[in-house]
Amino acid sequence: MTAGLQSQEIDQLFISVFRLNGALLAAGDALTQAHGITSARWQVLGALSINARAMTMPQIADYMGLTRQAVIKQVKLLVADGFIAAQHNAAHKRSDLWLLTPLGAAKYGEVMQAQRLLLQSWREGVSDEEVQLCTRILQTLSASVQRASVQCASVQCASDAADIASAMHHPNKKEVQT
Repeated sequence: MTAGLQSQEIDQLFISVFRLNGALLAAGDALTQAHGITSARWQVLGALSINARAMTMPQIADYMGLTRQAVIKQVKLLVADGFIAAQHNAAHKRSDLWLLTPLGAAKYGEVMQAQRLLLQSWREGVSDEEVQLCTRILQTLSASVQRASVQCASVQCASDAADIASAMHHPNKKEVQT
């Protein structure tokens, strides 16, 4: 982090990202509704289309920053609509691979065509270079937050394990509440 960067500036950055996320979700819902799907289904179709390969549900979730439960729900709905299909996963018997059907690829292409028409108004006043810079910055911040989350979780797990071990060795010791 740059020396002297004020916490208020970081707060404003994250608030801006949250607002953008909300605006993108609302715009995605409006865009996809006209095509008979939800933005959540569009995200799953997008993960499979962009990667151009079959993926497991955890891979889809990780790629799109979704929970596994959200992906499970959307996969069931997309299968029912005929947009995706399961493929046997030789590497993991209990985790099928999922791929777009021709109908799913067509639906994703239809939504993306509509989205491309809206892109110019969405990025009005933002140059190609600014879009590229912003993308790099957001990717870097995303990776940093993910690393920090894993480190915090590891520290918390280690701390919890130490507390449990201490309680096991000293069962009569009362925990001090703060």
